Amino acid sequence: MTSLDAGGTAASGGIRFFGNRRVYWRLLIHGAALRMVTLAIYRFWLTTDVGRFLWSSTEVVGETVEYTGTPLEMLAKIGGATELGMKILLDYPETKARIAAINRIAGARPTPPFLDAAEWAALKRICVG
Repeated sequence: MTSLDAGGTAASGGIRFFGNRRVYWRLLIHGAALRMVTLAIYRFWLTTDVGRFLWSSTEVVGETVEYTGTPLEMLAKIGGATELGMKILLDYPETKARIAAINRIAGARPTPPFLDAAEWAALKRICVG
C-alpha cells in the first residue's frame, strides 16, 4: 500500500490529489437531488461529473489527467443491455414453445394451459414433424 505524505503526494509514485472536499460534496449533494427529481436518470451525468472532478484534481508525475467520457456513452452501454433484454422478451413465444415441448417429453399435461390452439398445433408440427 502506498502511503501519502502531508501534502497528499504518494511517497513512491508522484501521484497527488489536490481537489477540494467541499466542492466534491457539493457536487454529490447536487447530483443526489437531481437523481431524485429525474428518477435516477441523472445518474449518468453525475458519474461523468464526479469522474471529471476526480481526474482533473489528480496529478501524476506533475501532469493532470483528463476524463473524456460522456454520459451518453454510459447510456449507450446500458442501451446494449436493454436491447438484449428486449430480444429475450420478444422471443417469448418461442420460449413458451420450448417449455411446452419439454413438458410434453417429460410426460406433463398434454396441453399446457399457457398455449392456445394455434400455438399447440405449431408446437406439434415442430416436435413431431
